[in-house]
Amino acid sequence: MTGLRRGDDGIWTVTGRDRNTKRRFTLRARFVFVGAGGYALKLLQKARIHEVRGYGVFPVGAQFLRTDNPEVVARHQAKVYSQAPVGAPPMSVPHLDKRLVEGESSLLFGPYATFSTRLLKHGRLTDLFTTLRLTNIVALLAAGLTNLPLVAYLIGQLLSSRRRKFAQLQHFFPEADPADWYLVQAGQRAQLVKPDLNRLGVLTMGTELVTGAEGTIAGLLGASPGASTAPAIMTDLLNRCFPQHRSTWEATLRQLMPDVPVSIGK
Repeated sequence: MTGLRRGDDGIWTVTGRDRNTKRRFTLRARFVFVGAGGYALKLLQKARIHEVRGYGVFPVGAQFLRTDNPEVVARHQAKVYSQAPVGAPPMSVPHLDKRLVEGESSLLFGPYATFSTRLLKHGRLTDLFTTLRLTNIVALLAAGLTNLPLVAYLIGQLLSSRRRKFAQLQHFFPEADPADWYLVQAGQRAQLVKPDLNRLGVLTMGTELVTGAEGTIAGLLGASPGASTAPAIMTDLLNRCFPQHRSTWEATLRQLMPDVPVSIGK
């Protein structure tokens, strides 16, 4: 997507280019939802909504040790967690996890933090710099200064050798053979940095739903939502952006989510 503008008639014009055919396209819509992962802030900035003024992102990547040895994989059926190191962010909690990867069972251990200025795994190195504005530089710097333990943790992770990383795995699985395990690069997270009156800038670890332009646009910022939080986020979106349809949709939503104890929208 290359452009996102709201016209005087209240209709959004979305312009972009198909990655496969290279053809440009234009769409018009009364409502736009931006669920673009690490690129969400970039697109909301293009929309020029004041709700994201001062917002920034801090990209954090991850690596995992992986084994495809069927004898090793067959011995582990559970997801086992440990405690995160002091100063480490919540998403860095070490865990040994069995996963189905491209039809084959594998074991993954990690994460080990990485850093890149890309906002998507296969994004561009210039991604982070395209989100910088005069209005968010102070918040980003303040968030870094108030999270020095996190900065030190990330630097330590970046300098960590493969041998040191493997030693962490051996706390979980002392019999692990280095020949069975190899490092794989996981995705990127674009952690949200928000302006704050007291601390100038705050690094958040969760997910935030932003709505603007009289409810005609919404975007999901921050860490990726899991299956346990996605329904609540989307229900919140419906309430904030389509309150006029609440009574019409409530019966259907109750069928989909019968355990909701209160009226949707309250």
